Amino acid sequence: MKYADPHACPDCRGRIAGHRRCPHCGLTLTGPAATALWRQMERVDALVAEARKVRPQPPAAPVATPAPTGAPVPAAPMTPQATAFPPFPATAPPRPTSAPRTGLDAGSVILGLGALLLLVAATIFISVSWDRLGLFGRSMVLFAATVAAAAAAAFTTRRRLSASAEALWAVGFGLLTLDWFAARAEGLFALDVVPGEIHLGGWAVLLALLALPVARLGRTRLGRHLVLPQIYAGVAPWIAVPAVLFYLWSDADWTAFWSGAVAGLLAALVVTLAWRLRARIALWIAVPLGAAVVPFLVIAALTEAFTSPDLDGLVLNGHGAPLAVIAVGSAVAALVLPRGASGAAAVALTAVGILVLTAVVGESSATIAAIVAAVIIALGSIVVRGASVWARGAHAALVTAAGGALLVVLAGWSGDVVTPVAVAALSVGVAAAAWGAHRWTSIALPRPLLRPVVVSILLVGLMATMGAAELPASAQAAVAIAAAVVVAWRLARGTRVEQWIGPAALLVALLPASSNDGVAAWSYAIVAAALAILAATTRWDLLAAVSGVLAALTAAGAGVALSSSAGLDARGVSLWLTLTGVAAFGIASWYLESPVRRLPLEATAGVVAFAGVLAGLDVQDASWAALLFLVLALTLFAAAADVADRRWCAVPAVVLAVLSWICFIVGEEITSVEAFTVPLAAVALGIGGWFLRRDASVRTVPALGVGLALAVLPSLPQALADPTGLRAVLLGLAALVALAVGGWRSWQAPFVVGVVVLALLVIVNLWPLAMAVQRWALFGLLGIALLVIGVTWEARVRQGRAALRVVASMR
Repeated sequence: MKYADPHACPDCRGRIAGHRRCPHCGLTLTGPAATALWRQMERVDALVAEARKVRPQPPAAPVATPAPTGAPVPAAPMTPQATAFPPFPATAPPRPTSAPRTGLDAGSVILGLGALLLLVAATIFISVSWDRLGLFGRSMVLFAATVAAAAAAAFTTRRRLSASAEALWAVGFGLLTLDWFAARAEGLFALDVVPGEIHLGGWAVLLALLALPVARLGRTRLGRHLVLPQIYAGVAPWIAVPAVLFYLWSDADWTAFWSGAVAGLLAALVVTLAWRLRARIALWIAVPLGAAVVPFLVIAALTEAFTSPDLDGLVLNGHGAPLAVIAVGSAVAALVLPRGASGAAAVALTAVGILVLTAVVGESSATIAAIVAAVIIALGSIVVRGASVWARGAHAALVTAAGGALLVVLAGWSGDVVTPVAVAALSVGVAAAAWGAHRWTSIALPRPLLRPVVVSILLVGLMATMGAAELPASAQAAVAIAAAVVVAWRLARGTRVEQWIGPAALLVALLPASSNDGVAAWSYAIVAAALAILAATTRWDLLAAVSGVLAALTAAGAGVALSSSAGLDARGVSLWLTLTGVAAFGIASWYLESPVRRLPLEATAGVVAFAGVLAGLDVQDASWAALLFLVLALTLFAAAADVADRRWCAVPAVVLAVLSWICFIVGEEITSVEAFTVPLAAVALGIGGWFLRRDASVRTVPALGVGLALAVLPSLPQALADPTGLRAVLLGLAALVALAVGGWRSWQAPFVVGVVVLALLVIVNLWPLAMAVQRWALFGLLGIALLVIGVTWEARVRQGRAALRVVASMR
């Protein structure tokens, strides 16, 4: 054997198999002590090996004879098998080395600071020392510095010095920027004649044409695009495009569209060049600017077309040219682009449709324009079929037009923007388009959404039409609620998607009544009743839960609106909300069994009742708050007593009852401290008694200590101050009861409290009698008592220890 066996415990020789603590004897196999033990055992093995060399060789083993039948075969010695576990002593695996940190190193920081200092030096030179040189000297200095920086940057790029190349190219393009603006300031090449905004645009184009190829050059040498040149090229259009746009629009008196188009060419140039050279950083910087120019051009084109909505203005005066340019450009893109052709076709068809509609309608009324647009949308959705590029584009254009028509419908809700006829026509046209869109092969409306979408559009159109007609609020509310009730009734047995239209329609029908409290009162009441019926009749738990919650909320809103219209104060609102919450909780607890239906309604009931309590606080009457708390407490007590899975309601019921009592005594201006503490003490003692009954291992001090302290401590100072008063008598009786209960049940907490309180009361009551006795008699009595105690000291000690053991053994 070997003492240093990696598979055997050095203490019990049990198999350890890589454990850090022996599973047989518990010996720790790690740490310095285990390592020292392992080394000592290796030394012992070495000594044994030395001793083995000098001992005589054993005789040859005899020839083995076959064992008789039935004789046990001697077992071969077991040799430890190699395992994958670590040898004893087990050592913690080496911690993996952390990966080298990437990011800025000292060299990059130094290079960045050097580039910054060079730019600062160039700026100081131009601003301070510029006047000391002539025009030729200035030009040569700037040109030489820029060429030197570019040459150094190119050299470091070829030598694959990445950080140096970034810094030097940043310096080079910074100097080029200074050259460009300094040349205009000095009037070189007549650049001072060029407007500053146009000169700024030229700078952006120059940077894009130079910086982006340089960034691409870094990919061939460094394996990646250079970053700082891309940032130069991407940021420059953000400065130049707005400047060129506002110069052409305000100073050159161009129209907004053509000004935006020329300015947008700068952004388009940078985006195109960055895309062709795969400069991703410059592309991500410049693309948002190009995307912002597109809606500006569209809005400008539409505005210019609508300013002269007749054939002469659109054609002869050129006000339709911007939309025509957009249409032609989009049509060409639809024919050329391999991707996004349908989107370009949609833009082209939309622009053409707007031009045709504007030219045909001319300067006629907006109502006729709305009717024509509705007819085009409806007929187009029915006529256009197929899945070609232009068919898909037409479908997208129709969807866009329908969305715009819906915006006009919603705008007509106010009654001052669009006529009722126009709103009604657009609503019907969009609904017809939605009905015909389910036959499309490109943007097909799913069959389950067909009826919900159509019904929703018609409902919104009906309400917007009434709003545009400026009907009375009562008439609008009545028609809207009637239509919503019919829709909810018709779709109550439909698909699950269709069933959601009912609650949504009922909620939307409340909008016309929101401006009048009297109308809102009966509107909310009718909708609440409809939602309650829907929740009671539907078989779908989720829809029933949502309908029930909405019914409770709308019922609460009906009461608030009624109180407001009747001129009631906060008492009426608080009482209505509290009773609504109680009613909703009662329905959920007693009549609903499905948790999906019950739990949301109970949570809503709690929220509504809490809102009622908060509204009751505005009354600033503690007695009224006590009444609200009492109603909630009685409801929860009833649920805890009658509903099997609502026993937990007893806890919040007790809390609410205590709050009700506190508010009541505050409202009645009761100043006795027991009025506050005794109810809390009773609650605490009840909870502690419940714990004692539930778990036999719970002791009385943690269970009953809080309740006994609340019952005794607040009254004790006043009882001791007046030991012959009623409070002291009642406190003494309570202490006597606690003492009796503690002795009867062997409960430590009430026994100790009763003894201490009675002892204090007895001492305080006997103290005046003791003070009235003659001094000599008092001293004599004390002496006799001390003699008796001294004589029977050992017995008294034993009795005291026995009493302490009895008290300590109590529960």
